[in-house]
Amino acid sequence: MPQETPNHEQPAGQEIASVFLRKPRFVKGLVAIFDVLGFKSFCLNNSDQAVAEDVLSTIDLVPEGMAGLLSSLLGGEKDKDGAKKLVSQIEWLVFSDTVLAALPQPEQEKNDLIILFFGACAIFNRLMFDRGLPVRGSIQLGDFLLGNRCVAGKVIVEALNQVHALEAACTVLSNDAWAHVHDRFVKDDKLSLYLFGMLPRSEIPCKGGSRMLASLNWFNVRIGNTPEPTDLSKYVMTSFLSHGKQLDTSAFNKAQNTANLFTSWLSTRVKKPEFTPPV
Repeated sequence: MPQETPNHEQPAGQEIASVFLRKPRFVKGLVAIFDVLGFKSFCLNNSDQAVAEDVLSTIDLVPEGMAGLLSSLLGGEKDKDGAKKLVSQIEWLVFSDTVLAALPQPEQEKNDLIILFFGACAIFNRLMFDRGLPVRGSIQLGDFLLGNRCVAGKVIVEALNQVHALEAACTVLSNDAWAHVHDRFVKDDKLSLYLFGMLPRSEIPCKGGSRMLASLNWFNVRIGNTPEPTDLSKYVMTSFLSHGKQLDTSAFNKAQNTANLFTSWLSTRVKKPEFTPPV
């Protein structure tokens, strides 16, 4: 009888197990932390299943949205598989009302992956807002411990502190993250205008007063045929009040600050340039 050829492929179960048993590693990278505003009221007025589905399904939609962004950046046809492959290098963690996105070792990556990281964060912000779950966030650059189910480090604490200081539904960059991006893209004629148009420096409402910070202008990223709002105040209040949420004085002030910031974003927005595929 012919002998069977040994199968050296790892069984699927072992492959899955090896992923979950992978040791946490220390990395230097870009990390974004988002806080869902009004999450307590959202949870009290909706089922646990609805809460989980609204947040997790939004993250699942990010790769689909990135396909359109890739198309606009590279001037070619939409490549959803290519987009998903690139976006798969961005790691996501979700815990209650906190969502984390990380891009390890960005200094080793090409500029197009870095811009996709910011694009993914922008799309996540837009999708969450349009689903009535506005977020505020902070994007930092630093060293942190990253595992499959955990993340830790000083930069994480700094990101959380910055998030909780924000008095509007927006995402901002730390000075270190902004300097890294600026140095990487300032001489990139193809992508710099697009990225800097997505990251304008604005007066951001914070506890203790406004601060001039680079913010993530997600109005500069179109998602399919999503129309731009014509009445910003109504658009913002609809998101803040969705899912039966109740607004206290603090939340109402954040909503007003958000509408004012969006007005500023739209008035200073850089028009998206056309790009040719990189060589």
